[in-house]
Parts: sequence; C-alpha cells; structure tokens
Amino acid sequence: MITITPASESDTPVLLRMSEQFYPMTEYNLFAPFDTVTITNLINSLRDDHVLLVIKVDEQVVGFAGAYVLPWLFNSSVKTGHEVIFWVDPEYRGGQLGLKLMVALEVAVKDAGAVTLQMVHFVHIRGAEKIYQALGYTHTEDNYIKRI
Repeated sequence: MITITPASESDTPVLLRMSEQFYPMTEYNLFAPFDTVTITNLINSLRDDHVLLVIKVDEQVVGFAGAYVLPWLFNSSVKTGHEVIFWVDPEYRGGQLGLKLMVALEVAVKDAGAVTLQMVHFVHIRGAEKIYQALGYTHTEDNYIKRI
C-alpha cells in the first residue's frame, strides 16, 4: 500500500539517511561537506513551517519531498513554492512513486498558498526535464555555481 503524508518528527532519522544519500548527487559536496545538524534543522524547518512529505510503501518511508513556500521575489503578495529536496530510494524508482510524490508536492504547496512550484534540475542527472515538461513545467532559467 502506498501512502503520502506530511512528515512527522519520528521520520527524521530516515530522512537524514536519505539526505546523506542525496547530497553527493547534487555535487554541492564539492563546496561543503554534508552536515547532520544543518540538515536536521532543514528537515525541522520544512516540516514545521513549509512543506515536507513522505511517501511510504507498506508503512516504510521510501522517499520524501520538501519545499519552501515563500513570498515571490518580484511580488511579495504572491507566494511561490521552491523545491529543496526530492528523493525516492533507488530500489523504488522506475515506477509511479516519483510521479505520485511530485503531484502530492504540488497539491501541498498549493494548499500552503503558493501559485507556482519551482523544481530544481541538476544538469548531470538526466531525465527529470522530460518529466517536468510532461507535467506542464516551463524551463525558465539555469543556475551556475563557482567556488570563490
């Protein structure tokens, strides 16, 4: 049985494990090491003040998604969602779990008052752009990072 629910405090240990798996894939580890305290604070912030969902298969957490819901930079009367993390354990990929989680994230962000959801796409991870486009997302910008 598949369920998607808001994350609870008891989910934190498994979300930390997943975050530690996710972090090297971002390539941000080239700039700063993974920090458990920081990620715990991030999880708590998303759960308590923004949006943090878990997807479970037979009561086991197999993925999660989190987004900040913030005033839009260019019009503070409008709220926007900004995806921070999206993860499904590798052994559960290739089916519909990621799609179900993405749709649930959209609904939760909308319920939190946002009118858009911005998804991050790492250029070295192929395939996500096709999913985003199929779901109606518009490619609006690319970001570059440099150690200074």
